[in-house]
Amino acid sequence: MPEFSSGAQSFVAYFNAGEQRGVTKLDIQDKAIQRAFPLHDVALKKCP
Repeated sequence: MPEFSSGAQSFVAYFNAGEQRGVTKLDIQDKAIQRAFPLHDVALKKCP
């Protein structure tokens, strides 16, 4: 979970992204985190 009080959020999670129910997308700002976790703007769906 990013720290909200310092103003330095490294990512933002969008739930029901693009009005698609059950889809979550991450907007990762930190390039090092993007390289370590290639999940930037990837649709993450809930497993059945």
